[in-house]
Amino acid sequence: MKPGKRLLLPLLAVVPAAVLCMIIGIGLLFVLPKISQREMDILSLIAHRNLAVLLLTGLAALATLISLTHYFIVNYFLPLQEISEEIPLIVSGNAKHRLQQQGGGQISNLIRTINQAAAVFEQVQSDITASVEASNKQHEKEKTILASLISQLESGVIVCNLEGLILLYNKRAHHFLAENSAGELGLGRSILGIFEKNILSHTLWDIKSKINQNGHNVSSVFLYVVGGQRTLRIRTVPIISEERKMQGYILLMRDLSEQVQLHKKQSQLITSLSEGLRGITANIRTAIETIVEFPKMRAKKRDDFHQAILNEVHNLSERIQQNTGKDVLKLKSHWALDDILLTDVLQIVRQMSFEQLEIILEIKYEPVGFWISADLYSLVVAMLFLLNKIKENAGVHTIYLHSSGREDFIKLEFGWQGNTFDKRLVESWNSELLFLSESSVNRTLEEVLNEHHAALWLQQDKVNRDVRLTLLLPVLLDPVIAPSLDPIDIHSTPPRFYDFDLFHQAGQSIETDDKPLSSLSYTVFDTETTGLDPSGGDEIISIGAVRIVNGRLLATETFDQLIDPGRTMTAESVKVHGITQDMLTGQPVAKDVLPRFFKFAKETILVAHNAAFDLKFLQMKEKESGVVFENPVLDTLLLSSIIHKNQKQHNLDALCQRFDVKNIGRHSALGDALATAEVFLKIIPFLEKAGIKTLKQAREASEKNFYNKIEY
Repeated sequence: MKPGKRLLLPLLAVVPAAVLCMIIGIGLLFVLPKISQREMDILSLIAHRNLAVLLLTGLAALATLISLTHYFIVNYFLPLQEISEEIPLIVSGNAKHRLQQQGGGQISNLIRTINQAAAVFEQVQSDITASVEASNKQHEKEKTILASLISQLESGVIVCNLEGLILLYNKRAHHFLAENSAGELGLGRSILGIFEKNILSHTLWDIKSKINQNGHNVSSVFLYVVGGQRTLRIRTVPIISEERKMQGYILLMRDLSEQVQLHKKQSQLITSLSEGLRGITANIRTAIETIVEFPKMRAKKRDDFHQAILNEVHNLSERIQQNTGKDVLKLKSHWALDDILLTDVLQIVRQMSFEQLEIILEIKYEPVGFWISADLYSLVVAMLFLLNKIKENAGVHTIYLHSSGREDFIKLEFGWQGNTFDKRLVESWNSELLFLSESSVNRTLEEVLNEHHAALWLQQDKVNRDVRLTLLLPVLLDPVIAPSLDPIDIHSTPPRFYDFDLFHQAGQSIETDDKPLSSLSYTVFDTETTGLDPSGGDEIISIGAVRIVNGRLLATETFDQLIDPGRTMTAESVKVHGITQDMLTGQPVAKDVLPRFFKFAKETILVAHNAAFDLKFLQMKEKESGVVFENPVLDTLLLSSIIHKNQKQHNLDALCQRFDVKNIGRHSALGDALATAEVFLKIIPFLEKAGIKTLKQAREASEKNFYNKIEY
């Protein structure tokens, strides 16, 4: 029961006595006017002679009535209220919970009977649990084996639903993206916070187009650089339903960092070789031309030229031998490219040019059957870049595409009816980065063209006043078609290595107020501090947190960090949490830790026990750390007092005992965060029974709570 209500108990006991007095008073008001004067005199005489007896009798009657009322409230009314709260706790929260003996004889018998029934219920529940566990044992074994295999794959694996929420990932994926500054990898987080939105949008558009066209190999590939160092080649494979509707997708990642470095070395060696050969061949050519020009030169002079030619030939042979001995030259130059049909590329360009640039691309002659080696995304963006340049400089919105090809090359000619421009303008585009409003590649046009061994020029026919921008691409004679990765049908091959519905989670968005509590993502956290006065100079010394996604506690996704407070510890605080001064020496300070925690808690609901206390410490560090925690907040202290109004205690220890939660790390930040998370998960069903089903309802109920008035 809330403290305010307990203070009202003595007053409640007086209410019946006050009501009785009021009834007697009203009765006298009606009776006295009807009594004669003689009767009044007799009553006055009797009252005067027996005043003391009447007063004592009245007071005794009032005292007896108040005592009986208080006895009834304490022994019947209040116990019944507590019993009404504790029975659902036994049924839905903690079958081991038992009611404390209290109240009068009948109430005591009722409590004894309820405890006996609870013991039977606990045994039945235990038997059912044992039966379920036995029936699922083989299933769990297979699930564990499959999950272990996925976690140990050399390739990184990330599974997402259609909204882009991460549903599964393995250790290799976490390792590949550990240095990614864009976002934190974790269940329930958005993949859009990790990879560039434009790349993913393009990839998914490509896949959906292939699905709609009943294509066989419907996967798509893109490159992604992590932290400026690691280069990943990512193949996206769709997950489809029976109706061939896309339900989600899998990202398969391979680290190409070593190949990238080898490719750079290869380019450097080729450059070095070509520069060296240029000098050697020039010397040989000069010597031969001199001999040819002066056929009658003296024999000794001719021999000198012959020797010079021989020396240069030896130099040439030595340089070639030296460089071709490098393993790096064995590397294929198209390691980052995919063999794809040119028609697929042009269909994507036509669609995206209309959607993003408002350009109509009319393909006059479609180049059927031509394969090219390409990085699909960068080549598409390069073509969009060229179309946009034509639109800006020629003032047109309709562009025609003519194609002609032979065995080794395909020529794409972009034509239009409108203004013309000169070759120098086209040449200036080579040094520009490929940045458009909705698509971009952090490379220049020249770099992308070189990667694809492509050529670009402006073709002008002055007689017919015809101008065309021509793009020449090499054609593959023997394309290496990637192994067909069929889309995964979730009906024929149901994934069995997760415990919750992967493809029907609530999307993560700002508008979370009306979403069910059980469908949201949470970061449950706790802090340990030097004291209880954040405004008076006390500091955070530890932050611990764990994530909850879709009603499941993710014990492997935790945040646990000691913090150097920059001040000495008191003996009293050390006794509470056991963190000594030596343990904090060399640890990072709060301004460095809080941005990391901010990133960990991004796009989730913050949950804490007595959250006002912990949030006050975070608020005191906003200016220093540069981060402001604006996440919605729920407090298990407030929520507990909402569902169990008549319980005396709502501290974390009491809640752990009430809900049968073991807190083995009490007064450690991570230990308390884990315990709070388990308590919170057990509180949610009770909130739903009380009609509090959404985040908005939980927040509004918390705001009206008595404990919400406490300030720090």
